[in-house]
Amino acid sequence: MTASNTQVKPAVKQLLSKLRAGDAATLLGFNDTTFVVAEREKDSRTREEAVDLLTSWGGTALYDATVRALDLVSREWGRKGVVIFSDGDDRTSLTRRDTAMARVHASDAMLY
Repeated sequence: MTASNTQVKPAVKQLLSKLRAGDAATLLGFNDTTFVVAEREKDSRTREEAVDLLTSWGGTALYDATVRALDLVSREWGRKGVVIFSDGDDRTSLTRRDTAMARVHASDAMLY
């Protein structure tokens, strides 16, 4: 496990532990691509196991991941939040920073 993962994984798990019973969370992983590791998962144990599977490799496509996350939450009704944990600056996104920021501002989701 990389040094960043030793800090990021426990932080993600701590955040997920604060969700209320019945709350759903979709977890995405990203490097130079974005992928779903748990979709609308309500079971806390399954979410933790998904976090445990994440590992650092490849580039960092932060802007692409941000847009993908906003696309996913925009389909859902109710309160929406996107929390991004990253181990580095964007290096490989196809999406430009200003485009990603415009999507954030246009969204009804809170971005952390």
